[in-house]
Amino acid sequence: MTKRAGIAAGLMLCAVFMTGCAIPSASKFGNDFDHTKQEAIVKGKTTKQELIGLLGQPQDKTLDSGAKEKWIYVYAESNVRVNPWNNAATGDVRTKKLEVMFDDEVVANFVYSDSTVPAESTRR
Repeated sequence: MTKRAGIAAGLMLCAVFMTGCAIPSASKFGNDFDHTKQEAIVKGKTTKQELIGLLGQPQDKTLDSGAKEKWIYVYAESNVRVNPWNNAATGDVRTKKLEVMFDDEVVANFVYSDSTVPAESTRR
């Protein structure tokens, strides 16, 4: 191989490595749940056991100041790629959250939220 061909091959190899160096970072938190099933939740009627049958166990269970129980279903997924050469980030983070408040064993109220936030690019 000539010196010129060796330099060209080296530059080509560097170009291939540098363009494919974005580091993917996909992570998940919680158990994904079918948010469309919230339509089956009826305030004042749906029981805790029916909710477990519908969505499974919640991610968290808490008590509010009035000793009322609240169940939280949450799922988050990030699909972010970071370029190590300039710290530029691309992708997004999606979060789904269902909070269910109970009056004894029956659903008193519930709130669902869903958001997708783009990754912010940071250059240093």
